[in-house]
Amino acid sequence: MDSILYYFGMFSSILLAITPYPQIYFTYISKSATNISTIYLILQLCACVCCIIFGILSSQIFIIIPNASILCAIIILLIMKQYFIYKV
Repeated sequence: MDSILYYFGMFSSILLAITPYPQIYFTYISKSATNISTIYLILQLCACVCCIIFGILSSQIFIIIPNASILCAIIILLIMKQYFIYKV
């Protein structure tokens, strides 16, 4: 039973870690980030930081890795949003 839980945790971590990257790709291709909510990105950033802290304190690698990946992606999206807004 533990091995099944391990694989579900690993699979869900991989899926969670890659979810924001299609948005980064389409934002880069379209050179526009006007439809991305800044409030959403800030809330997501706060949630990822909290989850990373929780994962570190509870030693759960399946929480730390995907949230660190999402944190990086959210920071990239925030930078892209600011860049494309002020580029015009």
